[in-house]
Amino acid sequence: MLKKFEKRLDREMRFHLDAATQAYIAEGLPPEEARRRALLDFGALELAKDEMRDLHPFRWMEQIGRALRYAGRQLRKSPAFTVTVLLTLALCIGANTAIFSIVDQVFLRALPYPDPNRLMMLARSYHKGNLSDTALGQSFRTWEPVRDHARLVDSAVYSGGSGGVNLFVNNHVEYVQKQEVGAGFFRVLGIQPLIGREFTPQEDVPGGPPLAVLSYGLWRRIFNGDPGAVGLSIDLAGASYTIVGIMPKTFQTDAPQAQIWTPLRPSAGGKGSRWNYQILARLKPGVNAAEANAQLASISQSIAARFHIPDGVSIALKAIPLQTGRTLDVRTKVKLMWAAAGLVLLIGCMNIAGILLARSVTRSREIATRLALGGARRAVIGQLLTESILLALLGGGLGFLLAYFILQGMNTISTAQFTSCRAAST
Repeated sequence: MLKKFEKRLDREMRFHLDAATQAYIAEGLPPEEARRRALLDFGALELAKDEMRDLHPFRWMEQIGRALRYAGRQLRKSPAFTVTVLLTLALCIGANTAIFSIVDQVFLRALPYPDPNRLMMLARSYHKGNLSDTALGQSFRTWEPVRDHARLVDSAVYSGGSGGVNLFVNNHVEYVQKQEVGAGFFRVLGIQPLIGREFTPQEDVPGGPPLAVLSYGLWRRIFNGDPGAVGLSIDLAGASYTIVGIMPKTFQTDAPQAQIWTPLRPSAGGKGSRWNYQILARLKPGVNAAEANAQLASISQSIAARFHIPDGVSIALKAIPLQTGRTLDVRTKVKLMWAAAGLVLLIGCMNIAGILLARSVTRSREIATRLALGGARRAVIGQLLTESILLALLGGGLGFLLAYFILQGMNTISTAQFTSCRAAST
């Protein structure tokens, strides 16, 4: 756009200059004298062009481009300074961006379920004097009283992790992650199956029918989105399961790799004899967390009688927000990482400020020369700010790129650790 403006400006200037020259020739002057007179009338052509350029609405774009190009040349002249500042910015911004992404998921981002503030997780709280501890693992001995007597919450039991199984269906073989959940699990979360239904209490009992609910992605991949998949049979680890439901596309649990859900069938034996369950709860309408915890405290008295608890130690069930429960094991670590990243950012900013101050001293002669030649102080300050902004943009871009690789690496490590833990447990 600016190039077209320059061409149009040159044509207009030539037109008026030629017209003035022809007017002098018509008065009888020789062509050379007529041209000279026309140029004298016009004055300095470049000055006239500059006055016209100042009226162009996109003049500021050219000025910014010129300032950025000059800033780039200045930075290329000092490669050590430029590389040092860019690497420092990339490290500080990358680390803080990656950590804040984790903080957002752990503390800030709302859970993808209806009324997430009413979703709770039941935890075991131990107290002895001034000491206390909290654990999320539950067994059938804690689940049964909650199921039968906690009337202020709608609850469901489930397995906190997922395990890999081989899936066979329609000549298709795939290794998938399976999570075991109790009846009402999806209802408590507030998510209904897209097609079909979830498990009923009559089915979620020892010896109950083998049923399965599929994730949306697995359903699309294996059955091409055919609604008739509900009611068909699939083979999981050598056993036949009947599909009863398909979950919505965006649904996931705290085991994000899970693609198939089967009934947990809670009982006092097997997994139920250990702390392998987790209890999900939703506060009923009109009930707050304090009221629910008061009822759980009364239930805890009967639960305590089921365990051999040392003298002086008390045990109680309490409802904590689901977001807190899901991240209970990592919240302190994330806070420490966040504080460390903030400290790194502060140190980095102080180092960069010192480097910029030292560089300004070395450029004092250049700045003094520009001012002596008539350069405006405002223009000099603007150019220095342009260099700083260019450094910030380049360093920020490198920082976001570094943050992406940090998050990818952390996801890979966490996935590998989860897989190895599941393999060791099986």
